[in-house]
Amino acid sequence: MSDPTPLSYLSAVAFPFDFRIESVTKTRGITMTTKTTKTTTKPRTTKPRTRKTPTKDLFANLDRPFSDQDVKWRVGRQSRDGKKAALLAYVDARSVQARFDGAVGKENWSVTYVPFGDTGAVMATVSVRINGEWVSKSDIGSPSNVEREKGAVSDAFKRASVAWGVGRHLYDLPETWRPIIAAKPSDPRAFWVKGGYITPPRMADFKPKVTEDEELKRFEEAIKGEFNISLAEAIALAGNDLDTRQLRVAFYTTQKEAKAS
Repeated sequence: MSDPTPLSYLSAVAFPFDFRIESVTKTRGITMTTKTTKTTTKPRTTKPRTRKTPTKDLFANLDRPFSDQDVKWRVGRQSRDGKKAALLAYVDARSVQARFDGAVGKENWSVTYVPFGDTGAVMATVSVRINGEWVSKSDIGSPSNVEREKGAVSDAFKRASVAWGVGRHLYDLPETWRPIIAAKPSDPRAFWVKGGYITPPRMADFKPKVTEDEELKRFEEAIKGEFNISLAEAIALAGNDLDTRQLRVAFYTTQKEAKAS
């Protein structure tokens, strides 16, 4: 008499968080069934952390001027004699991305793009999570002469970022003319243009002659002497913190006009 030949098979039934395996062994005239049940727990999900940054500090980090390492220059136009050129400052998209990463955290900002019109323009929307709430700002970018689509996306992203204050200081720079020389300068920042080389300025050349604290002190003295109001009263009248030179100049001008009328 030969040994009984076993016939085995597995049958699994899947459930959201548990599975059952049934094993059946058949021998001559006998059926044996065993069940094994294993239950797994639901994976633990972790909520993304929200960086709790005071709003004023967050905006100050976004507004912080870029250094020479990030700022690039291109020719806006050249003089008729070809001996000098007006330069325009800009930063590339990677520098802007790095600024958002450092200021708010990689997990707390995002950007989306949608086509805008039929000219190849793109609208970018940059969203930042501020203390748990998403806030968005948008702007439109135009296609470039080279790599049109890529140029439109990059332009839209940088313009939307300017709405957040990133790189906005570059728009406030005065018109900058630089001489075009034939010999290549030793400065590694120099670049070639039609007719020779240009050495761009350094950002330190545009720094104000007085510090922020000194300028604020002068502002306080001016409004106290001319309008007999304190800084706290000026802030209440302005409806903002007067924490930039532009806001203080605008407030002073408005008060001056009101006093003269």
